[in-house]
Amino acid sequence: MNFNRRVEEVMEQTKDAWELVLVDDGSTDGSSDLIRKYAKADSHVRPVIFARNYGHQIAVTAGMDYSRGDAIIIIDADLQDPPEVMLELIANGVKVMKSFMQFAMNGKGKAGSSVHRFTLL
Repeated sequence: MNFNRRVEEVMEQTKDAWELVLVDDGSTDGSSDLIRKYAKADSHVRPVIFARNYGHQIAVTAGMDYSRGDAIIIIDADLQDPPEVMLELIANGVKVMKSFMQFAMNGKGKAGSSVHRFTLL
């Protein structure tokens, strides 16, 4: 699967721990078998297999619920958005969290809002 290889190449550049949660929303094209095969070959891959189609939002929610990371990037395997864009998303996510922390600290080194408490949970 080109998608898995490309995700791995991108994520290895970050030097961070990562996982790839692949959700099969009840497909009948053999995707479940392929996902299970990838999961056996690569410990980064975590399969979520539905017996029937529950819809896009439920599939995304299940993937989020099953993930173990501190941050999540949702990307479809059809490569409409290339996995290479994840590096930019990760960099921007770090910038956003730093901005939240600066806002929450009110320049005084003390928690200044519920944003600070939320981001530290």
